Amino acid sequence: MNRWLPALLVAGMPAVALASDTPELLPPDMLRAAITRGVDVFAAGDAPGAAEILQDAADRASDDTLGALADLNAGRAYLEQDLYEQAAERLRRADRRSSDPHTRRDARFLLAHSLLEQAPPPILPGMPGQDASTIERRIEALAHAERAFRSCLDVVPDDTEAAQNTERLRREIKELRDLQDMIEQQQQQTAESADSLSQLADEQQQQSEQNDQPDQREDASEAQSGLSERTQQAAEQLAQQAQQAREQGQTELAEQLEEALEQVRQAQQAQQQAEEDLSNDDPQAASADQ
Repeated sequence: MNRWLPALLVAGMPAVALASDTPELLPPDMLRAAITRGVDVFAAGDAPGAAEILQDAADRASDDTLGALADLNAGRAYLEQDLYEQAAERLRRADRRSSDPHTRRDARFLLAHSLLEQAPPPILPGMPGQDASTIERRIEALAHAERAFRSCLDVVPDDTEAAQNTERLRREIKELRDLQDMIEQQQQQTAESADSLSQLADEQQQQSEQNDQPDQREDASEAQSGLSERTQQAAEQLAQQAQQAREQGQTELAEQLEEALEQVRQAQQAQQQAEEDLSNDDPQAASADQ
């Protein structure tokens, strides 16, 4: 897991042994001891055990400042286990309970980190399975994390790390919005290409009928040449769109475009043969080729 976590806040907390018969609410000295114990358990690699100790201390705290510190460290222990819902509950509680700006900053910072960890994976060129909904889900998750990082500046205005993370997420969100616009344009171009292919198919059928008319051979030859030119343009456009789709990880769309491109290329071959037949004064063969 990416470590964006601040150090546990336990400075000045003596390791006092816990009494066996503790009251319902822990007095400050016992609360400090419980937090220290939880931190030690966490440092020893037992995140679940630490979370249990620290949550119990937070729930039995007689002092909100120390209770917020226990909630903060319990949230970190839950984050270590990727238990994001439990972590968020503790971190938000720490933020509400504490009057210390640095404790509140750390709670918000860890919450932002938690939200970022839950975001869909980064959108990379060539990555399969990317579509508009995947991009939108990541944008939404990043926006929540960005707001949480930015909120750190409300309590600690000179927090450089939170400011840098806020700006980094804003840049990525903008890049994803630009990618969305590009995909929308590509989809529009694909729809236009489909219309063009349908029109070319109709023209090809009409050309086949014209090639079969002896009194229209000269016009048929010129029209056949024009049809071949438009088909070539359609092929080039499809090839470009398929390549862009591949680069953006739009595998399914790329395959559809490549299939259409293959059909266009087959039509090109038939049209080239029809042109040759017309130049050889064989309109029947030209009509059959179409």
